Amino acid sequence: MAVSNPGGALGTILLVSGNGGESWSSVQAHGLPTSEVFVGLACPSASQCWMSGDAPVHLRAGGTVVGDTGGAVVVSSANGGQTWQSTGLPKGISGIGALSCPNPSTCFAMAFKGPAVSSSASGPPAVPRSLALLVYTASRR
Repeated sequence: MAVSNPGGALGTILLVSGNGGESWSSVQAHGLPTSEVFVGLACPSASQCWMSGDAPVHLRAGGTVVGDTGGAVVVSSANGGQTWQSTGLPKGISGIGALSCPNPSTCFAMAFKGPAVSSSASGPPAVPRSLALLVYTASRR
């Protein structure tokens, strides 16, 4: 699976390949937040996927933009990306920068806490105040 954020009315576009990337088709995804920019995608199985979005620092042509989007989000799908649901995040998380799910019952996310610290256009890029590692473990029944 791959995700694209072209922006505008197109929103998020999900693509899936069943032949190692030789050809792709779009997935009609339902339940994705429309104002989010997704930066991480992890699919530990063919049916289960997780996406994370909205890091508080964005690099764009002409400079760094700090915190210009809707906030941190993690969504999950259990049916190959057709429907998505939001997951709860701890209080104070302002962005998710990376996501890894080594198996269907465990996911890790690099989270940003607090607003980003701005920098001058000629200085280093803006950085978040602190980082946190979020861990999801599925409950066993």
